[in-house]
Amino acid sequence: MVPFFHGVPTDLVYCGQESASRSRIEQLIGDVGLRPIYLAGSERIGLVDFVTAIRSALAFGQHRGRHLAFKVLGD
Repeated sequence: MVPFFHGVPTDLVYCGQESASRSRIEQLIGDVGLRPIYLAGSERIGLVDFVTAIRSALAFGQHRGRHLAFKVLGD
């Protein structure tokens, strides 16, 4: 089940080397119903880890449940 907020799919942040495969990665993320948000190259993997840690702290540490997602607001 993909989380929606007011009918809009939630976001999945990712990073990785800039390459031709980036469009394929974004297509795969979109195929599962999420909106891909590219952060930067793989040197920024710590940002993705940080978002994952925040989600885990909210979902499990504060018992908000595993169906917790993020949405980037704005353009």
